[in-house]
Amino acid sequence: MLTNRTIMYSRSKNFQNIKRNRFCLSLITIIGTICLMSTGSCTNKDQDRAPAASDTSAQATSLQNANTENNGPADTVLMSLKKFKDQYPSDAKLLDQPEIKSRLELLLGKDYDNFRKYWQTETPIKIEGNVLSTTGCEQHNCGANQYVLQIDLMHNNINVYHFGQNIQSYLEKGPINLPSGLAKEFQNISGNNSI
Repeated sequence: MLTNRTIMYSRSKNFQNIKRNRFCLSLITIIGTICLMSTGSCTNKDQDRAPAASDTSAQATSLQNANTENNGPADTVLMSLKKFKDQYPSDAKLLDQPEIKSRLELLLGKDYDNFRKYWQTETPIKIEGNVLSTTGCEQHNCGANQYVLQIDLMHNNINVYHFGQNIQSYLEKGPINLPSGLAKEFQNISGNNSI
């Protein structure tokens, strides 16, 4: 039979465990928030950021349509790019904007120079919801050398796809969940560039 003292002790221990668990959860939340605020993600900066190669447009499309947990809480660092809607990237100097230039260099690594070199014939900047999308390709050779730039303005995420011999995917925080209009457009580009 349990005494009042035993019951009180048991309740006291349970209360202490609850307080400790809440403290740990709060601490984890704070650390995660600081990490996301300072770098956009908790990745090792020295980690090799090699792009994942895909063989078919279906794989790239399925990546685009996947809901990911990487589109976490809003981080509006890139929202200022909304002002470029319907402009051509070269007219807006989009690729030179300080919000994205260094991030593109880091994301694309050794492929950044070719990205800039072959970004010649371009489409106007489209924005649907809070996702920006535009394309650039080698003049007279879009079918074999085309880039798609997608930016989730609300969740501070950049994706670049290169359609060439195969599809190269450069995903900063994972694939962006595209709104329906941009998803259809990306699917068309993927289908037109399958080799």
